[in-house]
Amino acid sequence: SDMWECIKLFPYLDRYWIYSEMHWQLYFQHPQLLVARANAKEEMRKLLKGLTKENVSKQRRHLARICHSNPLVVMEVVLDQIQEYESMIDVCKDALGYCGSLALDILSYLIVEELGGALYISKPFLQDDCANLARWLLNFSSFLSDVYLKYPRMEMKGLLQHIFNRLQKDSLGELQILRDLVAKMAGIKFDVATISSEDIDSRSGGERLRLASEYPWPTEVLFDRAEAAGDMGIGKLGGAAKIKAYQAAQKERSEACKWLINSLQESKLTVPLLVLIAQQTSGCLFTAEAIKQDKIRFSSWLHVQCQETLLVYADFLWRRVPTKDIVGLLPGPMDLINQLQMEPALALFLLRPALK
Repeated sequence: SDMWECIKLFPYLDRYWIYSEMHWQLYFQHPQLLVARANAKEEMRKLLKGLTKENVSKQRRHLARICHSNPLVVMEVVLDQIQEYESMIDVCKDALGYCGSLALDILSYLIVEELGGALYISKPFLQDDCANLARWLLNFSSFLSDVYLKYPRMEMKGLLQHIFNRLQKDSLGELQILRDLVAKMAGIKFDVATISSEDIDSRSGGERLRLASEYPWPTEVLFDRAEAAGDMGIGKLGGAAKIKAYQAAQKERSEACKWLINSLQESKLTVPLLVLIAQQTSGCLFTAEAIKQDKIRFSSWLHVQCQETLLVYADFLWRRVPTKDIVGLLPGPMDLINQLQMEPALALFLLRPALK
């Protein structure tokens, strides 16, 4: 739209300020806008209530029509719904297909605001057992990573900067979001709990071997006649369709990974984020939150969260970013240990690409 062509020239901070003024000031200054906002919310809730996987292709045009005039309201309702109902994540993600660039940019602003607002309204990041993340955060993280994978051109620098700022203040709830975001956009599969001997063997080889292990080529379904009509399984559920879907998913991950790397480099957070996660891994047991909880189970869970996020993020950098771009920005081993208070094992882990 013409509005987006003008507003996209501003830095994301200026755009977010405009959206914030609209969200919290403009609506409340004009009663007519409040009425329009209430009507749009009600219409949007009715639409989402009847939205299913089967009719999403038809209903998303209706959603785009509402979103065209009230993008802030629509995206706000979408975020509320996906936090409450896990089944709405895939449906809402697909329903955003016809929304314009302005609406998706507003969604990126609301994502950051939702995470920041959770801190002020004391929205719990953990369940009562202090060993599992809250359901709303898991749903939010899953939706966020899926949306950025499907629409990678959305503004990402604001979210990355928010995660970095929160980690600096020892808020570790954002680790789940960062891990899901990197894992899905870059196609990194690194589940320590379910790793097998075959996975370990594949990691000893090159990139082609690792991809073949993580995302195996579905050649065996070509001859599965039970799934589709035809000698070669060329029906809607046959092997040819599955291979086409495999190639589309591979292309989607490749494009999303490029945009993730570009956003990290433009924000200059590629290496600082790596160092900060490693610092949190070393000192997570001594943060204010860990001392406040005073539970061994929570401390153990917190350390595992930091360690897994570090492994996923480091694996992403080593596989997708040139080694010289990482090693050239990392401090020396003694600086990591003495100045940044990092454990020697973690310091050597970060410098592993330089040792090859």
